[in-house]
Amino acid sequence: MLRIKNVVRLDLTELTEETAKTIERIDNCVTALFSEKTAPLLAKLPIGSMVKSVVIPEGGGVTSVNGVHTIGKADADGEKRFLLINGKLIIRSDVTAEQLSKTICGAEINGTVLCSYSQEQALGALGMHVNGKIQSYPDGAVVHEKDMVIDEAFIKSAEEGSIHYVSGDIIAFDADFAAIKAKNITLLGKSMVVYADKAAQAQALFGGNIIVIEHGCKYVKGDITLDYAALKRFGKHIAVAGNVFISDDLDAKRLNDNLEKLFVYGELICREEILDDVLEKAEEFKDLTVYQGRLIKNEGNLTLSKASLEGLNESVSIWSEGNLEIAGDVDSGLFAKKILGLYISGNVEVPAALHGRALALAKKMDGQIECLEEEKNNGEETPDGITVIDNAVNLKLV
Repeated sequence: MLRIKNVVRLDLTELTEETAKTIERIDNCVTALFSEKTAPLLAKLPIGSMVKSVVIPEGGGVTSVNGVHTIGKADADGEKRFLLINGKLIIRSDVTAEQLSKTICGAEINGTVLCSYSQEQALGALGMHVNGKIQSYPDGAVVHEKDMVIDEAFIKSAEEGSIHYVSGDIIAFDADFAAIKAKNITLLGKSMVVYADKAAQAQALFGGNIIVIEHGCKYVKGDITLDYAALKRFGKHIAVAGNVFISDDLDAKRLNDNLEKLFVYGELICREEILDDVLEKAEEFKDLTVYQGRLIKNEGNLTLSKASLEGLNESVSIWSEGNLEIAGDVDSGLFAKKILGLYISGNVEVPAALHGRALALAKKMDGQIECLEEEKNNGEETPDGITVIDNAVNLKLV
């Protein structure tokens, strides 16, 4: 017998009568997908908790994408699909609400949706659930899915009275705002980047966030690690729309010789040893994190074992945006000796013996620290003859 619990999406579109009879219980399922053929089995299943069930029309299917999924006019004439998107869903502006209703029978979006106002209404009526945000724009707008530069060429080519929605940043260093106003051009989006002397004109025409940059600054979008090579590439005046990691290899002399002004429209992350020198250059920053020792940065999956920690020739701090596991062979003494601080925005798994110490070393906690052994010991006992399927994102039964 099967006991199924903690499943995000349970695919039962090909479930057979025989398999259905082996299911002892289903608990904590977010979405269950049925075909028209398997839908009658729903009433026979022992379901403890399920947020919703979706029936895929005959001849339809499921589209599962990790990343960016785009629906254009040519894609809107196929079979009905249920969308499972981890990332971004883009609906081209030429797709009508009627075409969407013929193409989509529901959607689970973990991330962002970019669509028009009418498309948003149509998707809502079709049962779309978004765990993230919807970027919507007026019907008839010209959509720019990346950053867009506003310069003389753009103003000349843009139609009078046109509306432009920009998914990325609007780069308006060379924008003639008087000409934009004269042509009645509307600019919509999240952020506009301008020089300081044009900030007032930009605010009069744009309702989003205005990022003001000094003349002569190199504008950099996204998180960067500021090392000697980056300083030589970007120059002495740098403005960063993102987080800035000051490299451990950047000493005070190289910093002072190659940097005069630093503007950070995100978080500034710096080791304690060089903090005073960095703050002399940092004209602006939204947040500041100071760490000790060298920094290990993890954006993916990292396991720290006894051997890897013993191999470090100095104590470190760990910045983890991904999944970090502290292996079971790491004892409390070694952990305390080698780890100076934890800066967590992802997930950390630690043995029970290190749980308290890991919490004490957490200097920044936007994620979570899980105690694996406690989770196992606190789980319910499984009766003989029961197979438990637990903690799955996508599970298909046939």
